[in-house]
Parts: sequence; C-alpha cells; structure tokens
Amino acid sequence: MACIALLSFFVAHVKILFSSSSLHLSSKLTLH
Repeated sequence: MACIALLSFFVAHVKILFSSSSLHLSSKLTLH
C-alpha cells in the first residue's frame, strides 16, 4: 500500500514538474 502511494505521489510530482517546465519552454519560445 505504501509503495503504491509513494509511486502515485512521485508520478504526480513528475507530471507537475514536466508541465511547468514545458510551460516555461513555450513561454521562452514565444518571447523570442
């Protein structure tokens, strides 16, 4: 149970990081 909770938390964190980084990259591209 704990492993599944940790895994889901990790996946959610990675998704948030990826979305924020992609937004940052797209904003950089639109600026230039």
